[in-house]
Amino acid sequence: METNRRTNHQTEEMILVSDVGYTCLFRCDPAGRFQVTCPKLVSVIAFGENIAQARAAVREEIEAYLMSLYEEGEHIPEPDYAPSWRFGSALG
Repeated sequence: METNRRTNHQTEEMILVSDVGYTCLFRCDPAGRFQVTCPKLVSVIAFGENIAQARAAVREEIEAYLMSLYEEGEHIPEPDYAPSWRFGSALG
């Protein structure tokens, strides 16, 4: 995999959780294991032995982090993707 020189990641994917998506950066180490971070969710970091495990792990981490923010009454970062129907009434 080629590495993005600016962010030092190999691939970037939108991870969907409850109809919203956050961009996540996947890095592969020399042994083939993946580390995943989410720029808008700085507390989220996940690992996987392969990219499928890393996707599943980061989805779980995002869900848990968003739930903890909600339960604590903290600000939830704006997602990178949200379907238009979610905000349709607010947009008029």
